[in-house]
Amino acid sequence: MPPVENPVPKRAASRETKRLFGLALIVAVVVALLHFTPLKQFAVDLQKWKEFIDQFGWKAHLAFVASSIIAISLGVPRLMLALGAGTLFGFVEGFSVAMASGLIGSYIAFFTARKGTSERLLEKFKGQDRIRRLLEKHSILNIFFVRQLPIPALAVNLLLGLVKTPHRKFLLGTFLGHLPSTGIVAAMGSAMGKDDISLALIQVSWGMAGLAVISFILILVRKKLEKDQA
Repeated sequence: MPPVENPVPKRAASRETKRLFGLALIVAVVVALLHFTPLKQFAVDLQKWKEFIDQFGWKAHLAFVASSIIAISLGVPRLMLALGAGTLFGFVEGFSVAMASGLIGSYIAFFTARKGTSERLLEKFKGQDRIRRLLEKHSILNIFFVRQLPIPALAVNLLLGLVKTPHRKFLLGTFLGHLPSTGIVAAMGSAMGKDDISLALIQVSWGMAGLAVISFILILVRKKLEKDQA
């Protein structure tokens, strides 16, 4: 009997974790440069920008969310926007803004694909057969896991729409799947926006500690999925 192909990519989650660790190291270097080199003037200017944005209150948050929703639904990487949100609004507000825009933007792309399935669109995902088989099970755990993989978010949104994932499972799985990376990246962005070097480096350290915890969780999730596939 021929072996059954396992649709769970064994090394993909590891690659995504390494990518986030790389981002954490880059942020740490940037934070140091902004405080100990002539680039410090950029940090001063950034603080002025933050003070200017704060004058608009909730309107600034709403404008950022609206523009991010449009961008994410069109395929702009949500983590890039989460980094900006953390930098401009701080961790708590930046995280909230990034989560809201990421979830709504992803849902728009998902809803569009779910209502407009076409052979032409299906052709674009021929190389994603393993991921597609995994998502066809409509499991919240599977959606969470796939959200951790180094796959463009737009591709995941469209695939989930094409396999007719129930709306509730898409929203819950996507919300849970976005939590780890959004929290870490928003924290990194917030660190870049700090005018206190010690607080900034502490925040980067928290982010890296969070990565270690998430890596352990992903190992457990992957083993569970592989066991289900056996």
